[in-house]
Amino acid sequence: MDIDNKPHNNNLPKLIARLKLSLELEIRKKGFRRFTYFIARKANLRNPFLMSNYPEHWIEEYMLRNHHLTDPVIQFGLRSIAPFSWAECRIKADNSGFNFFEKPRSYRLTDGYCFTLHDANGCFSLLSVCDRFDPALFHILEQQKSELQMLLIRAHQLMNISPRVLDFIFPESSTKPLTQREHEILKWACIGKTYSEISLITSISVRTVKFHMSNIVDKLDVTNAKHAISKAQQDGLCLQMR
Repeated sequence: MDIDNKPHNNNLPKLIARLKLSLELEIRKKGFRRFTYFIARKANLRNPFLMSNYPEHWIEEYMLRNHHLTDPVIQFGLRSIAPFSWAECRIKADNSGFNFFEKPRSYRLTDGYCFTLHDANGCFSLLSVCDRFDPALFHILEQQKSELQMLLIRAHQLMNISPRVLDFIFPESSTKPLTQREHEILKWACIGKTYSEISLITSISVRTVKFHMSNIVDKLDVTNAKHAISKAQQDGLCLQMR
């Protein structure tokens, strides 16, 4: 994917369109017809960016209803660093009645494969590829995993080549990314651990735990630690920490 690495603001939509086309061409070369590229700031999963060559009405419904917050593929990906198949995370329809695998099956898209990336700036990316089920195709996939993972890495790099790109795709998200230590503190707080317990678990002082929680409160733009935990749970921030 050879795309200008110094985009101007007015070129960003073109850059993203070229990235989508490039991804589709690369993935088709490997024998897959459908793909989805998902990227979100972990601190604000309610405002992701998604590009895909699935039918537009699928994507519109998916984004309008915030299905990514309960999508088993996204939830599994948030907890995974290794490639995985849809079969590994397939579950029954949730209480909303939306079956994430019903529509693909209607197009005879019975299985897919996903690749994930978690960067140091708090962003999560996922690349999902699929086609009509063909045992031979998925045998070939075993030999292509490293190439598809590198394809995701290159796409992620292109989306992060300038702060302007992330500001463009996350226009409503001003949340600052949490550090690894802040994610750890928030994880334990989300499951009900006290400052003293977190101090023992993480081998840092209670005062340092409170310092990190104060930063978390500031970055999540909330009023206190309780509100931070509530926001993390509401926005899906805790999904990748399970």
